[in-house]
Amino acid sequence: MMIEKATNINNEDLKRVADIWIYSNIDAHSFIDEDYWKSNYEMVKEMLHKQIYIYIVIMTILLDLLE
Repeated sequence: MMIEKATNINNEDLKRVADIWIYSNIDAHSFIDEDYWKSNYEMVKEMLHKQIYIYIVIMTILLDLLE
């Protein structure tokens, strides 16, 4: 496994990260109304865009399986 800091994240990647955030929170916190997460989605995207560090975990085993 390798961890890299994402730099100069583009809009497509930012959306992917924000989507991971929302879907994982909805899944992990099913006791909280989905609307809560959805209402905070744009704020989180903006926070991510403002240089909150995003790290990408590259799992070589998983990548090998996908090929």
